[in-house]
Amino acid sequence: MKGFATILLLFIGQFSFAQSRWLIGPELGVTISKVGNNDTFVNNFTARNKFAPRVGAAIAYNLSSFASIDAGIHFAMKGYKINNDTLAQNPSVSRNISTIEIPLGLSFRQTINGESFVTEKFGMVGAYTLGSDSTTTGNVSGDNPSFRIGERITNAFVPMFYLGVKIGGSTSSKNRYEFGATYTQSLAQSAALDVQYGGSLAKRFPLNYRGGYLAISFTYFFNTSNLKTEKSDYFID
Repeated sequence: MKGFATILLLFIGQFSFAQSRWLIGPELGVTISKVGNNDTFVNNFTARNKFAPRVGAAIAYNLSSFASIDAGIHFAMKGYKINNDTLAQNPSVSRNISTIEIPLGLSFRQTINGESFVTEKFGMVGAYTLGSDSTTTGNVSGDNPSFRIGERITNAFVPMFYLGVKIGGSTSSKNRYEFGATYTQSLAQSAALDVQYGGSLAKRFPLNYRGGYLAISFTYFFNTSNLKTEKSDYFID
């Protein structure tokens, strides 16, 4: 995984500043995630949305005025939040799971008015989970939680598919900005969860965490032709 990221960065460094079709810039956003919709909960336990940050660098190569190849590298925090609705205090177990994600896909733009546009995006993502292979989190710290969740990473690397819609525009210098939503669906299980509750935490039920999420994000692309340095007047050919 580290080797792939190194190759990607070298590729950017070699080509991005030489081609006006290349754009690169920061992407900032938030993820909204939860456990799988098909999981069965016992009475009084429910899944809630988990909010977490997502940041990274986005890369685009313009195939034409309306189509681009998209890539990048992102640090995405996502996870789950489980509630015991019978508890008046500390009703939740909330967990952030950190991942490094490398997307590759296509986008298509339709002009709205002048330099404004709507763009549809789709493609694949390789997601690698960081941190421990297993952990246990209680609804309170210490030795006496009302319930707790044991988490075991089943697949550290998970392939994912994404689909998104964004609105944006272009500046006079051909930089580009986009704001919108992207849904990322995992194609494999990421972690197995074991919810333990009741007296002496003797009762339990399983949950499935796949790692999919909805991302709301803002991206600003710099046209790399604007980043070229002019030849200094102090040097003579």
